[in-house]
Amino acid sequence: MDKRFKFLFLIFLAFGVSVADAQIRVYRWKDKDGRTVVGEKPPEGNFTVEEIDVNEPPPPSKPAATPRGRGNSSALGDMKKEEAALDARMEARRRSEALAEQASEKRRLACADAKARQAYVDSVRGRTVWRTDPATGEQTPIPDSERAATEADISRTMRENACEEM
Repeated sequence: MDKRFKFLFLIFLAFGVSVADAQIRVYRWKDKDGRTVVGEKPPEGNFTVEEIDVNEPPPPSKPAATPRGRGNSSALGDMKKEEAALDARMEARRRSEALAEQASEKRRLACADAKARQAYVDSVRGRTVWRTDPATGEQTPIPDSERAATEADISRTMRENACEEM
C-alpha cells in the first residue's frame, strides 16, 4: 500500500510540475510612476519587461515534525538538543539581566545613601556635632578624625558606584 501511494504521488508530482512549467509566466516592469509591477501578462507600450523564473526552488524551510517511530529520529533529537541549548542560553540571559538590574538598584541605593550622608556632613561643617551615649545619656563631641573618616567613606562610596554619572 505504501509503495503504491509513493508511486502515485510521484506521478502526480511530475505531471503537476510539467504543467506548471508550461503554463506559468511572470513578468516584472516599472510603471509610469516608477513603481514595480508584477503580472502574468506583459504591459502594452514602451516598458522594459523582465521575465521572472518561477521554477527556482523556494528557500529552505524548517522541516516538519514527524510522528513517533517514523522519519529521521537523529534529526529530531538534534532539533531537541538545539531547542534545549537555546532555552538554556535564554535562561542564562534572563539571569544575567536580573543580576545586572539588581546591581544597578544596589548602586542607586548606595548613591542615594551617600548623597544623604554628604548633605548632612555639609550641613554641620564648621559646627560641633555631639554624640549621646544611650546607656548613660552623656554627650561627647565627635572628634575631627572620625568626621574625616566619614567624609572619606562617603567619597569612596560615591566614586565606587559612579554616583556622579547617575
